[in-house]
Amino acid sequence: MRIYFNTSALNRPLDDLSSDRVRIEAEAVVALLAAVERGTIEWVGSAYLDFEIEQDPDGERVRRVRSLLRLVRSRVAISRAVVARARLLESAGLRGLDALHVASAEAGGADLLITTDDRMIRNAGRAGRDLRVRVVTPQEALIAASGRGTR
Repeated sequence: MRIYFNTSALNRPLDDLSSDRVRIEAEAVVALLAAVERGTIEWVGSAYLDFEIEQDPDGERVRRVRSLLRLVRSRVAISRAVVARARLLESAGLRGLDALHVASAEAGGADLLITTDDRMIRNAGRAGRDLRVRVVTPQEALIAASGRGTR
């Protein structure tokens, strides 16, 4: 199985874990990253993910999230094809970097794009069949990964 983490998911373990939702999402992200480390899941990254991580004003958070990028197995580069696909996805309801993340996940052959962003999940749902990747929560990704076993 190939996955693409959206920035919100990668940051989730560093968020305030006092809310049940945030804690459960953080635990699922950590479990997925452990599967990536074991090699049972392949993580697809992108230049857009790298860019968005660097935009966080919290330097310590950037350093910690950036350290996870060593686990990325393949990275989708900026390309005209990805940008053109993102523009189509924008017309289907996804916005800005969300559309670029989805287009990158598709270009990288990801099965799942993992996010904690409710708006992105809603907008991806509206795009429906126009997507070639499933946009899911960390918990949904963990369930899917456990059902599949390995890549």
